[in-house]
Amino acid sequence: MDSMMIQTLERALEADPNHARTHYFLAELLYQLPGPHLSVGNGQRAVEEARAQLKAIEDK
Repeated sequence: MDSMMIQTLERALEADPNHARTHYFLAELLYQLPGPHLSVGNGQRAVEEARAQLKAIEDK
């Protein structure tokens, strides 16, 4: 189920790569979920998505 949510958010970003709130939700999900052995969490990618969110906000 977690991977389905991530895939859905990734598809949303394909449609609109500058949607700050989608970057936020993806970053939060990746940060909160357990790591690779238990789930799909990924702290480094969460940071990248958070940075993308800030960039999308700045570009508005």
